[in-house]
Amino acid sequence: MDRMQALKYWIPHSERDIERMLKTVGVSSMEELVRGAIPDSLHKYLFPELNIPEGVSEWRMIEEARKLAALNISGVPWIGLGYYRSIMPEVIKRTVWENPGWYTQYTPYQAEISQGRMEALLIFQTLVEDLTGLDVANSSLLDEATAAAEAMTMMLRVRNAILRVPVYNNVVIFEPIFPNIRAVLEGRARALGINLIPVSVDTIDKVDWGKVDGVIVQVPDGEGALIPELPDITGEIKSRGVLLTFIVDPMCAVLTGPVALWHADIAVGSLQRFGLPLGYGGPHPGFIATRKEYIRQLPGRLMGVSRDKHGRVAFRMTLQTREQHIRREKATSNICTAQSLPAIVSAFYAVYHGSDGIKEIASSIHHKAVRIANDLIRAGYNVKHSWFFDTVAVYIPDAVVRRKIREEAEKKNHWLRETADSIIIACDECTTEEEIRELLS
Repeated sequence: MDRMQALKYWIPHSERDIERMLKTVGVSSMEELVRGAIPDSLHKYLFPELNIPEGVSEWRMIEEARKLAALNISGVPWIGLGYYRSIMPEVIKRTVWENPGWYTQYTPYQAEISQGRMEALLIFQTLVEDLTGLDVANSSLLDEATAAAEAMTMMLRVRNAILRVPVYNNVVIFEPIFPNIRAVLEGRARALGINLIPVSVDTIDKVDWGKVDGVIVQVPDGEGALIPELPDITGEIKSRGVLLTFIVDPMCAVLTGPVALWHADIAVGSLQRFGLPLGYGGPHPGFIATRKEYIRQLPGRLMGVSRDKHGRVAFRMTLQTREQHIRREKATSNICTAQSLPAIVSAFYAVYHGSDGIKEIASSIHHKAVRIANDLIRAGYNVKHSWFFDTVAVYIPDAVVRRKIREEAEKKNHWLRETADSIIIACDECTTEEEIRELLS
């Protein structure tokens, strides 16, 4: 069956209904509608005739999947970008991750049968509040990049609905930030008519702060740098009435302290490295936290503590419950409600290790990065930043040399990230001494 013809059978309307709808939106056919909705860059993948083979049994499909999986190259990722290897404790893997009682009911709408999941999500919220120092956090968002986009639009809503000040649709981004986060911000901003203004620490004096709604700054930044003077800079920006969003690495925050002390109004990030596997990019538990006066503009669901009719402690969804993320034209965001399981796992990871255990993991990650930086410096390389957590940026301005280093590493299945002038090396919980020695060789 022709693909465009098949589309008609997915939509339960008559031919006359379809013609009327197409005319209303200003196109002549279903194919024209689909082509117009899909970016040009994807047309070559979607519109050629598909050569779909005959269906197979479940057993045969699993065998084929195993063969495909065997083609994967297992290597050491030093890329970073918010995605890191992490160790899921076996007790969490067995009793939560692989337990249908935890992962089948993806949204805890029915409080009377969801107390365990609600308590776990409340732990997640409390963990985020402790790490960021802010008053309230949700549970949870899709990932780090979309959480940053939610924060961008939330700052505009706060200025309009709570602060009652002019909204200029101007948001400053402190460079560098992760390119994947920047891409999502740019896509959301383009659709909403928001003007993104990239700046660096050296160019902030050139910004007309009187017409800026908010600032987005990543800590550590896109090259892994920690800027000691950043709290003073953000304090000066805050004094001008500008809202501040911090993109936070929660494992780094364990050592550096909460960004609320750095004048943050909103903090976003991902708890992926709290026990979640890489999973080819997701899903991962994104988070967003803010000050209590802005709670009504916070996207997503929130868990709260109440009491039942017998006076016993009970957990429930707070604020608008379902309407919180199904508000039709007034919706603040498109929340991924299936993120309960990753959020629960990261919360239990923190409970399993405890405060001291998490600090020990964070310190271990940092010490690995320091070891790499010191060895590179002794070998004559220029490490760009003196202050960092888990990521070392090696300054190599020659593109040919950068490419050669990266290719040599890839021959041994070590995957590095390359920027315009540097090689980036990011450590994680799983980084071993053997991997470090092999990379440095």
